Amino acid sequence: MTGYWANYQKKNRLFRLRERALRDAIRNDYGLEKVLKAAERLREAKIAVFKSRLSENSVLPAHLFSLEDIAKKDKAVSKWISMTTEEIVAEHSKGGS
Repeated sequence: MTGYWANYQKKNRLFRLRERALRDAIRNDYGLEKVLKAAERLREAKIAVFKSRLSENSVLPAHLFSLEDIAKKDKAVSKWISMTTEEIVAEHSKGGS
């Protein structure tokens, strides 16, 4: 057990930052490589949010959670794991989240 309370809001702020970066990259037409990189960073941030939510209510640290086990129980996790970067870009270019 750590000697401090973890702040899980940081993961949510990072996700919002990555989401804004992806939308800016799409809107400003930065190029396919940069847009796909931003989409992959967004996926990593979203997975970190999922792990932090599970870790918040568990005594186990976040690195011990298996994404496959989480995906079996939660459809949102399954969706984010199975989406390609092109699908993430398409979803965020039309304004969805």
